[in-house]
Amino acid sequence: MGVTLAKKMGAKEIIVVDIDAGKREAAMKAGANTTIDGRAADAVAQIQKATGGGAWAVIDFVGSSATVKLGVDAIIKGECDELPESAFYMVGPIEMVFEKARQLESVAA
Repeated sequence: MGVTLAKKMGAKEIIVVDIDAGKREAAMKAGANTTIDGRAADAVAQIQKATGGGAWAVIDFVGSSATVKLGVDAIIKGECDELPESAFYMVGPIEMVFEKARQLESVAA
């Protein structure tokens, strides 16, 4: 579902981070470009390497303190450690994330 949502939101490069190897494999089959084990000590570094400096968007379907920290740490930062205007971080129950995506899609149309 996350890969489909990212595609609908216009993502060209999709990186899926999950602790479950089966889910990472399914993400690749669904069209993810890269998968990363969220338990890896260097997960943020792997994301930064794969994105050339950090993610412009993160969608967190879990919302635990660990996934929120990983997501925020993975977002690209500006010179003053501020998020660029086009960078965003979405977190929450999957239903809330999909509703926000529908809202963004209707605004873009």
